[in-house]
Amino acid sequence: MYSRGLFIGLVALALTAALSLVSGASGVGWPGAEILELRALRLVASFLVGGSLALTGTAFQTLLRNPLADPYILGVS
Repeated sequence: MYSRGLFIGLVALALTAALSLVSGASGVGWPGAEILELRALRLVASFLVGGSLALTGTAFQTLLRNPLADPYILGVS
């Protein structure tokens, strides 16, 4: 689902162009810079934010021994 973020945007990028960009092939053209500088960074940031939220939720549930625990219980929301 998140990988679609590399291909969808103001400038559509074909799957072959994205694969050649990732593999390091030259001659992709100007969308290559856009992919690396904008879209790939946003994709990595979304993975990091989602992972940190998942770890925090798991930590709350483990700490409180409650499968329905949320941040409002401890007042840290």
